[in-house]
Amino acid sequence: MSDIVEQLKLIQAEFNDISTTAKFETGCDVRGVSSCVLSRTNAPTIDDDDVVVGFNDVAENIIDGLTRGMTERDVISIVGMPGLGKTTLAKKVFNDEKVSNYFNKRAWCYVSEVYKRKELLLGILSQVLEDVDEATKMKDDADLAELLYRKLKRKRYLIVVDDLWDIKAWDDLQRSFPEDDNGSRIMITTRLQDLASQIESDMKPDNHPTPLRFFTVEESWELLHKKVFPTDCCPEKLKEPGMRIAKSCQGLPLAVTLVAGLLARTEKKEVWWKEVAESMSSYIVDEYNQCTIILELSYKHLPDHLKPCFLYFGEFLKHPLIPIKKLIWLWIAEGFVPQTDGKSFEDIAENYLKDLIGRSLVMATRKRSNGSMKVCHVHDLLREYCKRKAEEKNFFELICNKNKRTFRDDLDDILESTYSVSPEEPRTIHTQRRLCIYSQRESFVKSRSSGPQVRSLLFFGINDISMTKPYDVSPICIGFRLLRVLDLGCINVGDSFPEDIELMIQLRYLALQGTMRSVPPTISKLLYLETFLLKALRGEVCLPYTC
Repeated sequence: MSDIVEQLKLIQAEFNDISTTAKFETGCDVRGVSSCVLSRTNAPTIDDDDVVVGFNDVAENIIDGLTRGMTERDVISIVGMPGLGKTTLAKKVFNDEKVSNYFNKRAWCYVSEVYKRKELLLGILSQVLEDVDEATKMKDDADLAELLYRKLKRKRYLIVVDDLWDIKAWDDLQRSFPEDDNGSRIMITTRLQDLASQIESDMKPDNHPTPLRFFTVEESWELLHKKVFPTDCCPEKLKEPGMRIAKSCQGLPLAVTLVAGLLARTEKKEVWWKEVAESMSSYIVDEYNQCTIILELSYKHLPDHLKPCFLYFGEFLKHPLIPIKKLIWLWIAEGFVPQTDGKSFEDIAENYLKDLIGRSLVMATRKRSNGSMKVCHVHDLLREYCKRKAEEKNFFELICNKNKRTFRDDLDDILESTYSVSPEEPRTIHTQRRLCIYSQRESFVKSRSSGPQVRSLLFFGINDISMTKPYDVSPICIGFRLLRVLDLGCINVGDSFPEDIELMIQLRYLALQGTMRSVPPTISKLLYLETFLLKALRGEVCLPYTC
């Protein structure tokens, strides 16, 4: 069951259903039971507060291609640069009444640059199965792929493969999509023209991708107007600078959304709008740099308490979907959330997140049945901005590669990362307050790194042959003894609770996984521990009586 639990972390109904993940408070009696619950992942919908404008002509053509034409299984791809609105357009089409009525089964699959096949298959299965128990009992990718094939067989289905990056991801999925000559369709979004062309030509030689055009000035203004004034009309005095702002976005919907998030949260004064318009039009830049200019304005006008919360997203390079509960607990442990009379830390942190969402800097990707937010993410361009700004501010140290720290580091290069060191080499001493590491598990555990000044350490394991091999993490505990935040949630610490963790008395947040059956009472030595997340890889785990 451990492999299944590993993959279900983003699609479970509640974050604390993740394989004996418990919110542990010192002094409480807690017993956790390992569970493997695959929730019904809702198909993506356009929320009431989402504004969708433009691309009506493109949407109609795609809907026509989905619901009419040949009966053979077919692929329709949407191609365009980041921020152009590929996913928004796909959602608009996916939720169209004509489309939903035409297909028996619909599912949405978000791939991204780094993916896990099992996670993708489970995500699709959660949307097409009536009873998900069968899928949760399967360990092997091939069994899940075969189950998906059987459940889609003789059904007219629509599968959206969002943000596809390479042909291997497509090959990992498409074998599970049966060809029944009944009008089934797969819709792909990608920024790679050659990839889309290859996939479509393999399906049908005369197929061609759908290139997504830029917004017209009128569409940009319509989106800006609806974002800033959702229920009111724009005052006459703001229309002229507003049109200049819309034009300066150069047809990029993401740029419009970002500047709208800024304008909606600031005073609706003519002098301010003219200042924004002048700032945006005074440079001749490409679309990417235009987003950077807008982000600089947005960041400058963020309240001080939101700036660290926003920059924190730069640490999640390879994890586009972030569980909101985990993010909130991290913010609290990092000290971003102050104590306020009458409100809990969680409520304040959630309000911070809602504020960032209201400024169009963060997106709530999934919501629970009660309307509360479940998972969030930021656009690739915003994540890259957060990373660069954090490095500029010395907010955190990000280690992906020995020589470079770009968002799309080649995974092969990462194998030769900072942590590929020999025992003879001197210990690496980190001096920044926060440290985020993307590395192979073994390379990191065997490193001679330390950080007396480091207070937060997040580790993300990548490109390992075995994700469940146990490791001794004592050197990490000894080298980073004064941490407040320690996330080793993707490293198997073995059959027993690491003794050296008990010496890390400043810990507020601790995330581990392992095959232990119990946690010792001595964990109560961690007097400041607020959040303890434990991913059990072998059945039931007992937490101690510490009263």
